[in-house]
This record gives sequence, structure tokens and C-alpha cells, in this order.
Amino acid sequence: RITRLQLVGGPTADNVELTWSPAGKDTYMPEYPRLFPNFEPSENYSISVTVADSQSNTKTYTQKFSYLPNNLVQLHNLRTLSVSSPLKTTDGVPLAYLSTNVLRKTNGEIAKGVQNATLTVRKDAAFGIKFNG
Repeated sequence: RITRLQLVGGPTADNVELTWSPAGKDTYMPEYPRLFPNFEPSENYSISVTVADSQSNTKTYTQKFSYLPNNLVQLHNLRTLSVSSPLKTTDGVPLAYLSTNVLRKTNGEIAKGVQNATLTVRKDAAFGIKFNG
């Protein structure tokens, strides 16, 4: 049986205790937090699982991994003012905008129509974001 599940590392040096849920016979799935992509080998994650048998003997297994999602969208550094209304050129073109290439759903199909998304910043971000639609 699993007694502990821990996620360590990543670009912001996270250290998180995870919960887990059954996913089949002798199979479990971690309930993981939002992970940020790691672009450098020094930013790899590691996941450790501690298990115990019926005699309370324990063993910990650790696996390192990198995380780069298929649908990664990055907004690179911008040199704009921090204001609560959208900034546009005299032609009405936004100074900052978010665009993507083809996005795919978890089953591999191309996403069509309106899609829900989550926009977040890392815990070491210098400031928060406001999305104006």
C-alpha cells in the first residue's frame, strides 16, 4: 500500500505532498498540482512513492522526469505599462495578445470551438496578471 507520495523540483523548486486515488487493480493515480514546464535539466522534477507491506516494511522509489506539455502556450516578456485596460496602437491592434498553434485535446483530436483554459503565473513571478478577454 502507498503511504507517501511526494513531488520535488521543477523551475520553482516545489516540494509537495500529493494524494492519490485508485485507478484499477493495484494501480493508483496521483492527484497532482499544476506543474510548470521545465526547460533546463537542472529544473527536472522527481516523484517519490513510499510503500509498505503487511509487515510494515517500507521502501521508497524515486523517478526523475521533465515536463513539457503538448499544448504549451508562452507569453514572452513584454515591455508595456501595467494598466487595468487593454493597450492598443492607433490602428486598434492590441500591444499584447496571446495566440497559439493547433491545440489538441487529451485524446489527440484537434480542439474546435470555444475551449476552457487556465492562465497562471509561477510562484516566483514578479507580479500577477489580469486577462481582459
